[in-house]
Formats: sequence, C-alpha cells, structure tokens
Amino acid sequence: MKRFYISIITLAILLVGGFTVWRFIENRANAEKLEAEILKRLTAEEITEVLKSEATADRNAIKSLGENAEKRQLFLKGIKETLALAAQARHEGFANKENFKTNLEYKKKILIADLYQVKLSKGKDKLYIVPEEQIKAVWKNPEHERLFQKDMKVMRQIRIVAQKDKGNNNEIPELQGDALGKARKKWASTKILSEMAQKDVEFITQKAIPLRIKIIEAGILANDYMLKVVQSKINATEKQISEYLKKHPEYDVTKKLEKAEMVLAKVKAGENFEELVKEFSEDRASIERDGIYKDIKTNVVWKEVEEVALKLDEGEVAEKLIESNLGFHIVKLVKKNNFKKDDKSDLKFSIQHIVLQKKFEEPEKKIPGIPKPFLMPQEIAKAEVEKEKRNILIGEIIKQNPISLPEDFAIVLPEIEKNQNSKQRMKNK
Repeated sequence: MKRFYISIITLAILLVGGFTVWRFIENRANAEKLEAEILKRLTAEEITEVLKSEATADRNAIKSLGENAEKRQLFLKGIKETLALAAQARHEGFANKENFKTNLEYKKKILIADLYQVKLSKGKDKLYIVPEEQIKAVWKNPEHERLFQKDMKVMRQIRIVAQKDKGNNNEIPELQGDALGKARKKWASTKILSEMAQKDVEFITQKAIPLRIKIIEAGILANDYMLKVVQSKINATEKQISEYLKKHPEYDVTKKLEKAEMVLAKVKAGENFEELVKEFSEDRASIERDGIYKDIKTNVVWKEVEEVALKLDEGEVAEKLIESNLGFHIVKLVKKNNFKKDDKSDLKFSIQHIVLQKKFEEPEKKIPGIPKPFLMPQEIAKAEVEKEKRNILIGEIIKQNPISLPEDFAIVLPEIEKNQNSKQRMKNK
C-alpha cells in the first residue's frame, strides 16, 4: 500500500512536471509567433517600394519627400515611433481585441480596393467606377448588411473613443441620409474591388502590398496604444502647467498689456498707424487691409470696441486701451454715417485697430503656408509639458522595441505615362 502511495505521488510529480514543460513550450512558441508578427525592420528598398505604390494616389507628396532630406528624416522618425508603439501594443495584447481586427480588415480592403481601382483606370479616360448593378447585387445578400452594420458600428466606436481621449465629448451621430448612402456605396464598391484584386495573381503578389498592409496594421496598433496607454501617462497636471509658466514669463498676459500700452503711446506720439498695424497687430483678419473694418453694421466687431468707437469723432483715436475677450485694442474711428439716437438699424461705420491678443503663438509650429495658431498660456504650457513627457515615454518604448531602419533612402518616380487617364494626371499634378 505504501509502495502504491509513493507511485501515485511520483506519477503526480511527473504529470505536473510534464504540464509545466508543455506550458513552457507553448508559451515560447506563442512568444516566437508574436515576435514573427511584429514589423521591426524596413530596408531602404522596401521603403522605396511602399512609397512608389503610395505615389499612385498622391504622387506630388511622394515626389516632395524624395526631394527633401529633412522631410525624409522626419518620415523615418515617424515610422520608427509607429513601429515601436505597435510592437509594444502587440506585447500587451492589443492585436487580440475584436475592434482592432475589424478595423484592420476594413482598412486592408480599402487599401487593396483603391490600388486595384487605379490599375483598372490605367490607360482609360476616367477613373474606373464599379457598375451600379454590381453594387445593388451586393445588398441582395443579407449577410452583407450584417457585416456593413458591424463595420460601421466599430468605426463609430473608434471615433467616439478617440474624441473622448482628446477631451471632446461631442456626440458622434450614427450615419443617416446622404452620408449613409455614400457609406453603403463605398462599402459595396470596396468589397467588389478587393475581391477582384484577390483573383488577380499578378496584382496581389506585388511586393509592396503585404508591406503596406503591415504598415497599416502597425499604424492602427500604434494609434490604439497612444490613445489607451500613452495619453493617460503623459497628461499634464495643474502643478506641472503652473511650474512651466513660472519658467516661461514670455507667456505672461501682463506682458501683452504692457506692450499694448507702449504701442498706444507710439500712436499718440503721431507715428504712422498703418505701419504700427503691420508691426504689432495680432488680428490676422485685418492686417492686410491696414487694420480696417470697413462699413460694418452693429454687432459685427467686439462689443467693447463698438461702444467706444461710436463715441469718437472721425479720425479720433480712443484715449485708452479697450479690453475685449480677444485682447487689448487700440481703436481709431475712420468714419460713421448719421443715425438717430434710438435707431441704429441703418448705421454703418469703419474703424482701424491694432490688437495685442491675450493668447500667444504656438511655439515651434511650422507648417508652410499656415500661420501659427494663437493659444492661451495654459494651453501652450499643457502642450509643451505633454510633448516632453511623450518624447521621454516613446524614447523608452523604442529602447524596449528596437527598430531597424536605413539612415536615408532614395526615391525616383517613373515618368507619367502619356496614355494615363486625365483624372489621375490632374491628381498627380
């Protein structure tokens, strides 16, 4: 009996040991499978292949990228961040979530359908459009309606989550009317084109397509991880915002007030009003016309400005600064027509003004052709604090998930074919 008892214990130990070994082997296999699914490396040739494929939709942007070394470095930096965030997201199970899978499948179909539409349009006078009878045939299958509703529900949920994470709680309504009709048509066309593409062996085996799908996958994972994890870790506290503003007195509103007082003194001293507008005014809507709002009715400009301006004589400058929700105004009445004391319905007047805003230009925001936005000091402080925290956090994620990319790459696009359809030629230009 004793020997039997020992045998049972021995068997149990062997079973437990075997189970542990099996779990170890399974976990290692899963880890290896996970690592194999992560895109950690792109060669210069692969990047060029992907961009040439993208050029079929936006040739001008890709050409500009190929010609500008600074843009290429920013592009590589963005790719490295995206791939590292995606790798971390995979390690934390984001790729197993149902919404991610639905979103990825939907985006894959759109990519393949759009590329195949370009192929079908090659050499034609117009962009290929899926025939209406084929689109109608899609909706004869009830299963397609179910899949469409599922896709739209997921897309809406993703938008809602993204808005909330950015502090925007505005409701996103369900699709209806024309928007719903367009979405249904796009969904059906995408389904038809992507299925046609899958049957075209020459097309679907292009090297760029699986690479672009992997990059789309990484982009979705990175975005999900940013919204769900990174954003919550980098949110600026009130204390951090306050400390930032203490270190950056240039964002003190009293400095703007002092500057406005200085400009008013220049006006009173007889300096040219138009030149002072160009040098100091922060009202972009009126700078190009020397700060003038011409022949306006009541309730058009700032209430505080209107009240003071209508009490001035033509050519007269307000004695003091006028404060509005925008900032500190220096106002000159150019002209006004006669009006009855109790009836301003026919009143028109013109003013010239200089304003120093209570807001400040966003630092380091450089987009060619687009002026820097004006932000409140607290908004600037929040953005700058979070940018620093984001850079530190993403730097740590990149260390944990090393990404191999070339130092640079070259891309030379082929000449546009003479028989390329006119719509595509215009798009490329």
